[in-house]
Amino acid sequence: HVCLETWGRTLRALKELLFPKRGADTGSLLKPQHVIWALKGMSARVWILCRQLRSLVCIFFSREDRSELLKTFFLRCVDWPMNGKCCQPKFTKSDWTALTQKIGYMNMFPYYQPELSEFVLDLSSYEQRRCLHLLIRLNTNEDDVNIKKAEMDKEGNLSAPDFQPFVANIPVSWNEYTSCPEKGIFKCTYLCSVEHMNQKLRRKLAMTVGGWVNLPTDSKLSLWASIDEVPIEVIKVVVFMIRTWRSTDAAFTFCNTDGDDSLNHQEFVHKLARTGCCKSKKSKSAKKGAKSARKGVTNEPSSMGDTVTDMQNTWTAMAGTTMTTMAGTGMQSTGMGSEHDDYDPNDEKQHAELSSVYRFLDTSNDGEICRKEFEALERVWRELHQSIYEFRMVMEIRHGSLDQAFDTIDADGSGEISKSEFVAAVEFANFDGPAEQIFMFVDVSGDLCLDKEEFLLLEEYSKNPPLPDFTEAETFKLRD
Repeated sequence: HVCLETWGRTLRALKELLFPKRGADTGSLLKPQHVIWALKGMSARVWILCRQLRSLVCIFFSREDRSELLKTFFLRCVDWPMNGKCCQPKFTKSDWTALTQKIGYMNMFPYYQPELSEFVLDLSSYEQRRCLHLLIRLNTNEDDVNIKKAEMDKEGNLSAPDFQPFVANIPVSWNEYTSCPEKGIFKCTYLCSVEHMNQKLRRKLAMTVGGWVNLPTDSKLSLWASIDEVPIEVIKVVVFMIRTWRSTDAAFTFCNTDGDDSLNHQEFVHKLARTGCCKSKKSKSAKKGAKSARKGVTNEPSSMGDTVTDMQNTWTAMAGTTMTTMAGTGMQSTGMGSEHDDYDPNDEKQHAELSSVYRFLDTSNDGEICRKEFEALERVWRELHQSIYEFRMVMEIRHGSLDQAFDTIDADGSGEISKSEFVAAVEFANFDGPAEQIFMFVDVSGDLCLDKEEFLLLEEYSKNPPLPDFTEAETFKLRD
């Protein structure tokens, strides 16, 4: 197995050969296809982790190159059936579907983490019927309500399926594989509550049905979330929590007023609403104060610390929170949120969005959210945090620095990056990741524009990512 530090040094060397710094000698510049050819030649000699595969595909900007690398290395990932989901966000939905069709549905089946994945299965295919039966076995043995939004086109029209919901749930006879229909297109999602997850069963299915042997222990399982599968209301709540409390765990503690390690609907919705989370309309004075807080201090901050201080003042003006210094890590704890000055108990949109997030978290449907269920938000933040790190890396490779990236993306020279300019830059860079969510996170003022101070926050919030790639000198000393 290639250790993380060695892998990081290899990636750093590849980046320097593929993307030399400006002014450097380009005589040794390699083409991506040459690197992929060499990587294919040595792939049979190494074993890696899914996190290492993700860091590898991130230094290639062509979607075809990334797909080729995944096809080459996924069988060399010792934890693929456990943690393969962490690689999915680096591909578009259509690219992931194409990979599944080429590599095989059984190989790409998320044995350990099927939660929130959408399954569209052609039952005329033996392999895809097997995937359906895997879902049914999981549903039967974990909780018989885990298969959600089950629909089927009985005619199997691939070009224009006409999905119809099941009138009386999935037939019990399908528990036997031989009773599964051999025609039709089946669609569903799978969602299991934390207390009903049967990791022993999932491991058994991965080994006996999927053929994955010698899997690492379950302690190596890293639960992940693909942001594309998460409702936008959940993203808004996560963004608010990280800005306000710097961690979702601290947000849970804040909401858990009675200290029983569980949240009822009133605790969750009312506590967050009173601190301004998902507020349907920001007051004009708050937006004006936010802009003034950033621009009134200095137009050219002398350091990143000054920028962060400005943004802290901004968020204090907007959300009424007291924040402490980030101390260079970007992820330190802050003071607790306080009640919003203009809290509106009749804000129906705000309460509806928070209630929607509550239902998303209450996977057990028992009217309470335990701390383990609440950890679903932490998984969302892990992906967003990692994506911010990877986006910053792409900007620095493309433009040399975040400062230069801002000047390039700001095509009209207005001093601000509009959302359309940001999306255009993401598309030009072929960055596959939660671009809109990243924009939402750094758009502290909420005016759908990023000034330079906001854009440079990418530097601070990208520090200490959950999956460091060990390409930077300061991360060489880090360990799992």
